[in-house]
Amino acid sequence: MCGIVGYTGGQQAKGILIDGLQHLEYRGYDSAGIAVFNGKEIEVVRRQGKVAELVAALGADDCLGTCGIGHTRWATHGAPSDVNSHPHCAARVSLVHNGIIENYMEIKEFLQEKGVVFHSDTDTEVVAQLLDYYYRGDILDAVQKVLHRIEGSYGLGIICSEHPEQLIAARKDSPLVLGYGDGFNMMASDVTALIKYTRDVSYMENGEIAVLTRQGIQVYNILLDPGVCKQRYYKMTLSDYITPDYPPTYHWYGKNDMTLMTMCWSAQGPVLEKALARNHVTHIYHVYDDAPHAVAAGKGTDAEGWLNEAVAFWEEQVG
Repeated sequence: MCGIVGYTGGQQAKGILIDGLQHLEYRGYDSAGIAVFNGKEIEVVRRQGKVAELVAALGADDCLGTCGIGHTRWATHGAPSDVNSHPHCAARVSLVHNGIIENYMEIKEFLQEKGVVFHSDTDTEVVAQLLDYYYRGDILDAVQKVLHRIEGSYGLGIICSEHPEQLIAARKDSPLVLGYGDGFNMMASDVTALIKYTRDVSYMENGEIAVLTRQGIQVYNILLDPGVCKQRYYKMTLSDYITPDYPPTYHWYGKNDMTLMTMCWSAQGPVLEKALARNHVTHIYHVYDDAPHAVAAGKGTDAEGWLNEAVAFWEEQVG
């Protein structure tokens, strides 16, 4: 599954995007890239391989700017390669995408008849080119037209060179999380990429479009109806996800040199926090909307060992 992160604010975006992608590596991927508006144009660097290879390709003067998007790709349409990696660009816009556009060939043929030249084999570039085709100065209007035209699933992060401090997110059947900060705002496909910077988050619903600036986030429905647009603000804490109805159970996964522990818990939230802190698990990496459990992760040769110690400590405390 692809990973998405986006940032707009007062700090340099590059480091924040890279950090977000590193926190999404556990999802599995074959390439990575970022796009940042550098004051003149949208600058893109992307590489097949790990995030480390992307970092190695980024020079000190590359991708300097305060608004950008990042992506880790798991290939679906088009083989793993630099050119098929995200973000994808078309003139004034750049975007990242998680999901599958089912009618991309139909749209691609339509755009080719209009003279559009494609540079990749992906369904995502079709969305980028269609967005540029519809763009007439109002990026939100162009996004709405694109969403009415495409079929399939998507989590989208979009930037436009003519709206340099604005980041747009759109969701249908692919999760997106909005992160609220002081002088900055973020979006991601997983809260993992956000919790280092903010615990104030909201989960986008199907059919929603969000416009992020450093001043705030405005959420709309797909009709852009001002009567239903809303801004949500939610303080994420561990205790919000505690339920007495589920006993603790554990599942283990190993991927990309990271050990993941899935833990379902009962009502002793402070005990869980103590168990995790005691064993160096400082973050709850993902909390699912539809089930009371979280994923905690850690790197290192003894990751499984100290996570097992956390489980043992938990069981000792809660019986």
